[in-house]
Amino acid sequence: MGWLTRWVRRLGYLLNREAEERELLEEMRLHIDLEAAELVREGVEPAEAQRLAHVRFGGVERFREQTRGSRGVGWIDDLAKDLRVAVRGLRRSPGFAAGALLVIGLGIGATTTIFGVVQGVLLAPLPYPESDRLVRLWGAVPDRGSFQRSVSVPDYRDWRDGSGSFSHMAAYSTAISSAVLVDGGPAEEVQTVYVSGDFFGTYGTPALHGSVPDGQDELRDPWVVTLSHEFWKRRYGGDPSLVGRSIQLEGRPFRVGAVMPPGYSPPHPGVEVWLFMETVPQESAPHHERFVNIMQVVGRLAPATSLEAARAEVSGVARSLSEQYPGTNEGLTQVTVVPLKESIVGSVATSMWVVFGAVGFLLAIAIINVAGLLIARAGERRSEIALRQSLGAGRGRIVRQLLAETGVLALLGGLVGLGLAAVATEGFARLAIDLVPRASEVRLDAGIFGFALGLVAFTTVASGLFPAIRAAALDLAGELREGGARMLGAASTARSRRIVVGAQVAVAVVLLIGAGLMARSLQELRSVDPGFEPAGAAAMTLTLNTDVYPTAPEYLEFYHRILDELRAVPGVTSVGSMRRLPTRGAGESWGLAIPGVWEAGPTDDPSVEIIHVGGDVFAALGSEVVRGRAFEAADVDGPGVVVVNTAFEERYLAGLSALTTPIEVGGAPVEVIGVVENIRHDALDVPPEPSVYISIEQNPRIGMAIVARTSESPSALLGEMQARLTALESNQPISDLTLLEGAVEGATTQDQLLTMLFVAFAALATLLAATGVYGVVALTVRQRHRDMGLRMALGAHPGEVVRLVVRQGMIPAVVGVILGTLAAGALSRVMATLLFEVPPLDPTAFAAGSAVLVLFALAASFLPARQVARLDPMRALRDD
Repeated sequence: MGWLTRWVRRLGYLLNREAEERELLEEMRLHIDLEAAELVREGVEPAEAQRLAHVRFGGVERFREQTRGSRGVGWIDDLAKDLRVAVRGLRRSPGFAAGALLVIGLGIGATTTIFGVVQGVLLAPLPYPESDRLVRLWGAVPDRGSFQRSVSVPDYRDWRDGSGSFSHMAAYSTAISSAVLVDGGPAEEVQTVYVSGDFFGTYGTPALHGSVPDGQDELRDPWVVTLSHEFWKRRYGGDPSLVGRSIQLEGRPFRVGAVMPPGYSPPHPGVEVWLFMETVPQESAPHHERFVNIMQVVGRLAPATSLEAARAEVSGVARSLSEQYPGTNEGLTQVTVVPLKESIVGSVATSMWVVFGAVGFLLAIAIINVAGLLIARAGERRSEIALRQSLGAGRGRIVRQLLAETGVLALLGGLVGLGLAAVATEGFARLAIDLVPRASEVRLDAGIFGFALGLVAFTTVASGLFPAIRAAALDLAGELREGGARMLGAASTARSRRIVVGAQVAVAVVLLIGAGLMARSLQELRSVDPGFEPAGAAAMTLTLNTDVYPTAPEYLEFYHRILDELRAVPGVTSVGSMRRLPTRGAGESWGLAIPGVWEAGPTDDPSVEIIHVGGDVFAALGSEVVRGRAFEAADVDGPGVVVVNTAFEERYLAGLSALTTPIEVGGAPVEVIGVVENIRHDALDVPPEPSVYISIEQNPRIGMAIVARTSESPSALLGEMQARLTALESNQPISDLTLLEGAVEGATTQDQLLTMLFVAFAALATLLAATGVYGVVALTVRQRHRDMGLRMALGAHPGEVVRLVVRQGMIPAVVGVILGTLAAGALSRVMATLLFEVPPLDPTAFAAGSAVLVLFALAASFLPARQVARLDPMRALRDD
């Protein structure tokens, strides 16, 4: 009989159990009645015949048990009995049950939450058809150590046309842009990405409404816009008739070609509309030129094509282009090709796994803590277990019963943990939406529930097996005798509890030191000089509405009106603008040459970072012009002038003054009129790059962040900025209003999130470890009540007895601290990539983590021990 047949029959029996049991009883009753009738015919009295028939047949219950066993379902009955007994036992000990449930719930809840994050961010496939075939491509100049360069549109097209390893390849703009939407409602900025024609075909997701554009649409009808589902619902109320109609973007009509499904937003979260690259005016971005590297590339591998083969083929195309166009492609001889998912989540993979490891330590502490509670409870139930043994229960039966109790605790704790995980997962998704890639995809699903169920089983075995085996190994004869054997058992229980406490403390120390390292790293990051003064300044980010001001002279005139209006606000001391706020991204890359002083060598990047600024921007930022001067109004109509930062001077000028050295930027000679301190444009933990600041009046841009510094309240200035801009032009949307301090704070948000997680785990671990120490000392006080009373009756000072009791708790705690510190030292290098300016073996973090746990252990030991000081020796002796 096959296993499937056996299980089908068992299931059939369980489903029809009542009917089959009834049929079995009727059959046994028939046998007994027939036997009784035969005895009556032999002359036996009916009552006696019935009794004898029962005796000859045997026990009815025994036959019922044998029948269940033959059907293979006896273990289900045994399990049900064990669970019922377990539930009754836990109901009799509500305090123990509540404590264990809370500990298990916290451990399983935290672990499930972080596993859900790891699953959603790192493990789950991307939400596109055959997403494992999607790859990212970058230009690479290996001789200069540059492997992830943006790509020009001509280079992308040559890669696409010259490679048979890809079924699709597409390009898109390197960052989200803002386009102003004016379609009868309030004007607003929409988050826009410019793409090539095969973008949607590469990702492979069909449209929800309409049809996704293709490469032919880019050439035949470039004025097609594709909308995200979220934007379509928010702006247009989900009107399906919008497809095919026209909307106004940047003063030009676009036909709505498609609406994408919910959650679709490549290549960046938050994209609201996709436009073709062909709609960008050449005068704004000459994307048809090979030297303009402003695109990223994504591809879909052709069937049966490996990543290595695709990389080799497209790199061969790049080498040919390097030879064909030495002026723009010199050294660009390779193409970096990596899986798309790796390129998206690679920056957070290490931190996510480290956090998952940390929560694993927390779960270990919870399991150890529950094991300690079970050991203590088994010690209190020695008489009950001895009685069960005396009634014939074997060790296996007792182990099974105790494991059933642990299983009930773990299952109920798992339900508590799932509730906590549901709340925590939703909170994480909201908090990390802009910090962690794919955070919007984190959710509880069937896989996460399965993981939680696995944790329940693991917790049952890991926390319950050792206490159950230890309890079942009870010496029945010794337990039934009074005196020494009982004390010996109590001492054995105390030793086991001390081992458990030492293990808890060791794991907690590892988490505390990890939290200390993260806190020290965050402290160092916050102490970084950003190159400007955040306090006292407010900023608004906007894209000038070219629907109202279509030409450069017109929108520059409106820009100056904005600056003048803000200068008139009482308390404002200076106003200026820059392309992006500091710490929120750099500018553009232009070619650089310094004739006679510096030329790009084989390992040098021939470009420099260009930042567009205007007005009194350096004064508004609070950045110091260390030499020369800032831009002035007279510079607008003069020759090209720039300001550079000190990093530019240090890297390129070899001790010369930037103010007297001619340079060329973008192929044109410019004069350096000032040197400003280094401003951190990318991030606080990224060293300042050489930067060149160019006036927005000489090289206009419609996207900008306007900064105003005030001697009064910057918070109040935010509302005034919005009101004055609306008064100037009601159809001019603002994408962001923030204090400049917020820009700095936002640059540390991801580090704050990691630190917060570590601190939360460490705090829970410390609380659990301290609870374990408290339990050991409280158990010692309770079990040695008479002994302590005797010592004090013989003249021992209460303080001496208190110190003796505290020592019982501190010895395992100190051993745990030592072991935990050694373990943290071995594991700290795993965190090296997460730390900023902090060594993995930072003595401050190690000393603080160890000291905190020692203090908590001391407090947890002293609280129950102080009861000894109030002990009445005579009463203790009488009570015993």
